[in-house]
Amino acid sequence: MQKIMKQRNIIKGKPLNFNVGLQKWYVKELLKLVDDLTSEVYEEIKPLYKEYKEQIEFTQDASISSQTRIKLNSLRELFEKKFKDRGKAFAERMVRKTNRYANNTFWRMMNNMFKGQEEVKKAGGFLMKGSVITPEKEEVMKALIYENTSLITNIQTRYFEQITGAVMRSITSGLGVTHIEEELNKYKGMTKRRARNIALDQTRKAYNDINYRNMQDAGIRKAEWVHSGGSQKPRTYHMTKWDGVSGLKDGKPNGLNGFIFSLDNLPVIDLKTGDRGKPGDLPYCHCRMAAVVEFDLS
Repeated sequence: MQKIMKQRNIIKGKPLNFNVGLQKWYVKELLKLVDDLTSEVYEEIKPLYKEYKEQIEFTQDASISSQTRIKLNSLRELFEKKFKDRGKAFAERMVRKTNRYANNTFWRMMNNMFKGQEEVKKAGGFLMKGSVITPEKEEVMKALIYENTSLITNIQTRYFEQITGAVMRSITSGLGVTHIEEELNKYKGMTKRRARNIALDQTRKAYNDINYRNMQDAGIRKAEWVHSGGSQKPRTYHMTKWDGVSGLKDGKPNGLNGFIFSLDNLPVIDLKTGDRGKPGDLPYCHCRMAAVVEFDLS
């Protein structure tokens, strides 16, 4: 008996690109928050080590360490609340903005993807369904807000841990006022870079998470992994082109770039850990995804 093979027609959408303008806004807001933090710490601490310059450099007076620690603890309490409150507000705005942008780009992609398809034309095209937040999408957005709020709050936590240790070592070791200023400037720069990276990484992640949900809500079951050249240190596995056939022993593709994966069974994204996920899930991953729809032709 002759076996009848089904032919399949595959339609791919264009890769979904995150909003650079939104990233710039988020970076700007977090950097302003960090500037407020580092400037106030400097202004509050500076009079102490200026006044006791000689003791810091020669006597290593324990009372100076005690006063400095009290001042830093007070500032830590102040900024812990400020970062939590303002961080949550920034996170909520970022997620709302991302949701609007993701919806617009997703449904525009869907209409372009099926342009010329008779069934879609008869139905008048795809409706803008993205304005409706399903319970599943609401949970995604809540998780994004929580994660971003935690990351923003942790910026000041790590900053105070770093500068408290550095300033205390400068005083107790008699390293001097110049060393204290150098340490404050060093950790200011490190904290600003961390805030920038968080803003860039989380806007990409939010965009991909929301569009992943948009695809599922629209009934799409597959997507193509699209490597982006934007990362300074791209992951070899992410940028390696999938040949369309080969896979490793446990079913992993020989490369993720161009790999068509199931939204219900995400691919391995890290060969060392075996972690599974989608584009943007790993830190600083710039990869994108494109919707894929398959039709039976026979």
